[in-house]
Amino acid sequence: MSGRRRALWFLPWAPAMVSLAVPMIGSGFIGWPFVVGWLVLMLVIRWVRPLGGADRTARLAVGVFVVGVLALLGTLGGFYLIPAVLVWLVLVATEPARSLFGGQSLRYPDQHG
Repeated sequence: MSGRRRALWFLPWAPAMVSLAVPMIGSGFIGWPFVVGWLVLMLVIRWVRPLGGADRTARLAVGVFVVGVLALLGTLGGFYLIPAVLVWLVLVATEPARSLFGGQSLRYPDQHG
């Protein structure tokens, strides 16, 4: 993965931070426990990386599922994280396909005998 592509993976964090600032500031800083909870959850997920070895289809399916879960948890501030997940989904969808076998092409046996 190139350095430029690797830097793009930090892009979902920007809308997440801005989106979490909205309920905190809008509530007069009363909602700070929810914001801290979401930040801790995001850092744990980043640290554990549960989808590290998953293929693109699985990551896209999990991303769509997460959008649904965040919509259900909207009253706890989950609604504000949906833009960050959508940015992550775009990055996953536009990621170049990984080649099989560590970049090696398949070799077929010689047909000449």
